Amino acid sequence: MECATLHFADTYGAVARFPNPSGINGAAGWLFLNHPDLIQYVCMEKVPNYTERYLPDIYAYVTDGQGILGSGGAYNKAQRKLCMPPFQKKASLQNFASSVVERADYLTSIWQSEGKFTADMAVQMQRLTLDIVGVVAFSHDFKQLRGMAEYGVLAKEDEIPTDRVLHDINVAQDIMGRVFVTPLPVLKALRAMRAPFMITMENAFADMKDAVMPIIQERREAKQRGETKEDLLDSLLEMQAELQETGEGFTDGELWEDVHDVMGAGHETTASTLSACLYTLSQHPEIDRKVQAELEAVLGGRLPTYEDFDQLVYTKQVVKEVLRLYPPIPIFPRLAKEDDVLPTGHKVSAGEVIFMSSYAMGRSEMIWEDPLTFDPSRFDEEVEATRHRFQWVPFGGGPRMCMGAGFAMLSTTLVLSTLVQKYKFKAVKDQGPVIPIKYDITMYFPDDMLMTVSPRE
Repeated sequence: MECATLHFADTYGAVARFPNPSGINGAAGWLFLNHPDLIQYVCMEKVPNYTERYLPDIYAYVTDGQGILGSGGAYNKAQRKLCMPPFQKKASLQNFASSVVERADYLTSIWQSEGKFTADMAVQMQRLTLDIVGVVAFSHDFKQLRGMAEYGVLAKEDEIPTDRVLHDINVAQDIMGRVFVTPLPVLKALRAMRAPFMITMENAFADMKDAVMPIIQERREAKQRGETKEDLLDSLLEMQAELQETGEGFTDGELWEDVHDVMGAGHETTASTLSACLYTLSQHPEIDRKVQAELEAVLGGRLPTYEDFDQLVYTKQVVKEVLRLYPPIPIFPRLAKEDDVLPTGHKVSAGEVIFMSSYAMGRSEMIWEDPLTFDPSRFDEEVEATRHRFQWVPFGGGPRMCMGAGFAMLSTTLVLSTLVQKYKFKAVKDQGPVIPIKYDITMYFPDDMLMTVSPRE
């Protein structure tokens, strides 16, 4: 789909429409928009008609329409309201930043014992970001890094007991990607026939739930003793208690889906972005030198803090340029509530799915000059000020955009600063200036991300 969206943009321009005569996933048709003005129209100017996020049936199958990602309508609005406060309060973000840097610094201390080594950075970053999400959102240590410290940097998933949750997340997402457009009746039929991959996926979700629900129960008991934490789980438990008192209800099943969404999607997207950042810097020594100069000027060898974030101007530009070329989530689709007419004159029918692609928007020659060239100067403050606000959309747009966008930029920038200040990275296999990527649910690297890691002198 990610390649198709760019092909549609290059071939058909701002708008491409395709019928859906078989009614796959209940869509009246498929409409692809490839221009910032049209993204703005859908995500800002006509929000009431395009509020609903379109999701393939596999989401309804695995979430029962619950959670931040799998729900819609008033239910989703309520779920987002529950989950957003910890990612918006300055005090929370300051605490989060400290936890993020502490985890990243711990990883560098583990690397230090290895000297110079070669490892898959995609796996290293996944372990790091799952620990970060655990500490930041749930005040819980998933012990990914601790397991690596005990069993070795190069240990594989089946060699580290604490990797089980990470393994389950990856298995579930891989299978969901393979059945991404499969209609719900077919999914149910496959389950009834006990198709091995469906059983594997359900077992992975069950294992994750078995690992996380005791954490939730422990926190609930701690809250009853008067112990509180400034994190997402605390906010959810507090809201659950309030809703249950009023009779509105908020079940543990619903709570689990919110936790799972943050745990799964939150860590994977940041991990893939960090991996792409490290590879890109290794391919562009002159950009790496500029980042090093900024880190020396701002940090002078110390660890970064929340207060440093605004001063790491060029490092943030690098992160933004990586997100332009390698958005972790390639598409943000909406469902048309009623008939409409776009500013281009194209008609929209009720029930049509509107596909907007951060991948296509970031790589389109209609929108960016020389789009496949990595150039952080595109995000100079003065240049950004002249750019259409919906030209760069790696986090989507409108009411359903990623609620953790600010935290994602903060954590990615601080982790990158921590790692590259102490270590340099070199790709084992030169995959060219543009990394080959694929998507299942989020972005991944089909050729792995093997890199040699060595201390900076």
